[in-house]
Amino acid sequence: MRLKLAFQIILLFFLFSNCKEKQTNVETIPSHIPLNSSQKRVVDLAHLFSKVESDSLAYKIIQYETQTTNQIAILTIDSLPKNTNIQKFGTEVGKK
Repeated sequence: MRLKLAFQIILLFFLFSNCKEKQTNVETIPSHIPLNSSQKRVVDLAHLFSKVESDSLAYKIIQYETQTTNQIAILTIDSLPKNTNIQKFGTEVGKK
């Protein structure tokens, strides 16, 4: 009887020790990464291009994408946030 009780306690311990609270996968977007909710190919936040230039670039990108199936986007910003690595910044922008 005592062995059976000990076995049940050990079994319950192992069953409940593997139970974990469901972890939510909340992805936070750093505030310095600009969002492209409209999915435009040319996002000119630094206002470097005229409307004609921006449209021309978008057209060239669309042509390239249809020929190669590669995707390209152009993002212009005024400056990088302080102490930001440009390669890491570019990777983070590409993920969004």
